[in-house]
Amino acid sequence: MDELKDFMAECKDKGVKITPQRLAVYKILAGKAKHPIINEIYEEIRRDYPSLSLNTIYKTIQLFIELGMVSQFTSREGVIRYEVKLAPHHHVLCLKCRKIHDVFDSSLDELKVSPPLKGGFEIIRHDVIFYGYCSKCKQEGR
Repeated sequence: MDELKDFMAECKDKGVKITPQRLAVYKILAGKAKHPIINEIYEEIRRDYPSLSLNTIYKTIQLFIELGMVSQFTSREGVIRYEVKLAPHHHVLCLKCRKIHDVFDSSLDELKVSPPLKGGFEIIRHDVIFYGYCSKCKQEGR
């Protein structure tokens, strides 16, 4: 798994100790196409590390976010989801089954917000989430 090698090399470069728990959290995130929430990560990791606390998972993910290895986004419902940091991309979310797909479209990466709309904010990044129905749910009549 090249992603895992890259992760370990990046940790080494940044002076971050690679603990079995950190490696397990990263593997879960790297192996998930569905952008898990914190409780899903916690439930999965507890199988191998039953004494690991939810707080440790939060701290580990926060460290990965600070290092630029993991990103998070908030769905319309206010649910925070996590993923291994890939090339810049956005998301499309099915309103019925909640399936999430990555959208790689460079034109979305170049969106600019006009100064009056920014309201004095310094914009450092943006996330675009499209909402709709996947082909399966659309076929089933939503």
